[in-house]
Amino acid sequence: MHLSRKPVIYKNGIHIWVRSFDTENTNLMILLGFIILGHPDWKKANIKIFSICRAEEVNDVKQKMYELIESGRMPITANNIEIIVREENISVKEIINKQSLDAGLTMIGFNENAFKKDGDISLFEGYGDIGSVLFVHSHGVKEIE
Repeated sequence: MHLSRKPVIYKNGIHIWVRSFDTENTNLMILLGFIILGHPDWKKANIKIFSICRAEEVNDVKQKMYELIESGRMPITANNIEIIVREENISVKEIINKQSLDAGLTMIGFNENAFKKDGDISLFEGYGDIGSVLFVHSHGVKEIE
C-alpha cells in the first residue's frame, strides 16, 4: 500500500474515472463523490467525470453519458464530463496520472474479476504522483433515484 504525502487541495475537486464496461461502479463513485462534497472542506469543489475511449467510440460514449444525465440517473451536467481519446502508445494509467495530477481526490473503479484472476496488485499501483486515490468496486449495480 502506498500513502501519498501530497496535500489534499479540496478546491481542485474530485475526478471520477469511468469506462464504458464499468457501469456498475459509475453510480457508486458519483454517489460517493456527492457525499464527500457534503463535507465543509470540499464546499468549493466540484465533480469531474472522465471517460477514456478509442476514437471510434467517442460518439457512442458521449451519447450514453448524455442519456444518463437526461434521465436523471447521473446528477451532473454535461460540463462536468470529459471524453478522452486514448492513443495506442499511451496507457490508461498515464492518462489518469496526467489529467488528475492536481485533483483533490481521484476515484477509479475496478472489476473484481480482473483482480481475482491472478491476484495481481499492479492494478492499484502506479498512481503515487496524483495524491489521494480511492479505488471503488460496487459489487453490483447501485441505482441513483
